[in-house]
Amino acid sequence: MFSEFFAPNVNIPPGGEFKLLSPPHWIYIGGWALITVALCLAVRGRSENGKNAAIGFVLFTYLLSEAGRIVWGVYHGLFMWQDWIPIHLCATLVFIGPFIAFTKNGKVKELLVTFVYGVSMPAALFALLTPDKPVATPFCFEFFQTMYSHGAIICIGVYFVAVMGFRPRAKNLPALFAMTLSWALVCFGANQAINRFDPREIPWSANYMFLTFAPRDTPLEFFESVLGRFYLLPTLFILAAFWLLLFAPWELARRKKRRSLK
Repeated sequence: MFSEFFAPNVNIPPGGEFKLLSPPHWIYIGGWALITVALCLAVRGRSENGKNAAIGFVLFTYLLSEAGRIVWGVYHGLFMWQDWIPIHLCATLVFIGPFIAFTKNGKVKELLVTFVYGVSMPAALFALLTPDKPVATPFCFEFFQTMYSHGAIICIGVYFVAVMGFRPRAKNLPALFAMTLSWALVCFGANQAINRFDPREIPWSANYMFLTFAPRDTPLEFFESVLGRFYLLPTLFILAAFWLLLFAPWELARRKKRRSLK
């Protein structure tokens, strides 16, 4: 059973792929919802060091899962530069997570946490609900790692608000957009370099941040069928809607508090 869990999913028969929003899929989604709520409740009343240790542990396990994915891919001969470098939007936590954990600069930390909350967390939620993994069973390392890493990102974003006292500020949105665009340029450059160095046909070509083509069986595929090369355009409106939901309530609360103090 242990070896089966870590075995790669290859030669999946037609129609044998894992189905989205099936009962096993909901087990993963519900499991992370319960873990997030339980963790936030468990650290209530704890010291600042205790709260930092709890979120540090989640961050550590996230980094461990990302490293484990690469080791697993190399071991089974599946690693490809086209898809295995941790530079997708969700994987930015690999780079900014340690800075969040160790920086003493309050402004830098606020901006990085805002990025996790406003960019990484919505992207992770999207990936959690529509995982792009052609596996025959959801109870395997490949699918578990995907669901774990994205669930951990959402957990961290919620934790900073519910436990660490982080309060999103709309004034950081321009910087947030600039950071997202800058990372898109990094991914675009990586896609171009990899596809020139090791050219492969779609769907095996480099596609970080889905800038090269729309992945199959995802909402982006539908957008591509309607908008062609502009299939990413609707994601800007989706991101704007997320930002409205994630930032507007806090701004309204601040305005209400200021009026009450007058």
